[in-house]
Amino acid sequence: MNRVFGIETEFGCFVRSPSLGPPERVVELVKEGVFKDSKWGLLDWHVRDPFFEPARSGGFLINGGRLYIDAVGSHEEYATPECRSIFDIVAYDKAGQRIICQVLKELGFQGREHRGPADAVNAMLNYGYGILYGHVWGAVMNAGLEPFAGFLHTDRSGKPSLVLDLTEEFRQPVVDRAVLAWLNRGGKGVLSNGLLDAESREAVAGRVMARLQASESYRGKTYQIRSIIQMQARLAAAAVRGIKPYRPFTFRW
Repeated sequence: MNRVFGIETEFGCFVRSPSLGPPERVVELVKEGVFKDSKWGLLDWHVRDPFFEPARSGGFLINGGRLYIDAVGSHEEYATPECRSIFDIVAYDKAGQRIICQVLKELGFQGREHRGPADAVNAMLNYGYGILYGHVWGAVMNAGLEPFAGFLHTDRSGKPSLVLDLTEEFRQPVVDRAVLAWLNRGGKGVLSNGLLDAESREAVAGRVMARLQASESYRGKTYQIRSIIQMQARLAAAAVRGIKPYRPFTFRW
């Protein structure tokens, strides 16, 4: 059966410098940067909801997606176009992320850093992704797949592209949810000589491991997320062999 589906991603806004103003101002600047300055799309003048989605709260991007400000929490949200394959939906989701990161750079704001982060938030996310990455690698190997032959990430000598592909599905439910929820409740990471200190590493690792052991709904049943990762790897193996189509894992935040 053919299905049409999409992904909606919420981008939290953490403002470290008081000179930038409150988060509400920053997300407004990003929206204006996307539509007015960089011309990545057209503002929507339609009033979808007078309180939550008034006119000009966002618009449609040139890739068919939508970017808008969610009045509840005052943060950016990006919705992919409707897609019919996992490859398209991940590509469009990454495209939205790149648009926002590009605008942040043009505005002079610091975006996501993948190596050598200068702030604790980026360092904690990277540390959590490393833990998730190890679990996904094990699942890929157990499923009998070649970790260095991917579909979404470019192949390069020594780069486990397939592991990175499968990791994308679980970044938000495993790492982002664990780390950002902790920060919202007052948690704080500490950098020492450019690295997370032992207490911060322990805090991140404990919360990411707890998420891996947490239960989520999957195909009408409930499983631990670490088991879902293994089942998704096996499903990818079946898709490669032409036995059944691949369906991505989705979750409720």
